[in-house]
Amino acid sequence: AMSVSDGQYASGGSDCLLFLNCQFCTSGNTVCRVMGKVHVLICALDYKGTSCPLSCSFDGNNIQELLRKCDNVGEVKVLYDNDATSANAEAAMRELGRVCDPGEDYFLFYYSGHGSSVPDK
Repeated sequence: AMSVSDGQYASGGSDCLLFLNCQFCTSGNTVCRVMGKVHVLICALDYKGTSCPLSCSFDGNNIQELLRKCDNVGEVKVLYDNDATSANAEAAMRELGRVCDPGEDYFLFYYSGHGSSVPDK
């Protein structure tokens, strides 16, 4: 089994996935535990028109589909390609932060795309 941070994502075997406290099984059953809402920002960049295009919008679409199966998901903001600027991402994070109930809710940032290194400021 794999886990990330406090166990919000873990493999439940070859036929099940635990994601945001929802267990999805290939049998079609979904079991969700009660907890606060999860508010999500999805950023996916395909880099269209460059020498290194990707297909990250598929990743973003797949995460959206998975989130639709969880009844504890609150707001979901999606920024693809040219809309996924640092200013737009920061504004979306602030909006989602305002709706998070402290001590109850979670914020999930999902990014799919290239990365780069910059010196610390």
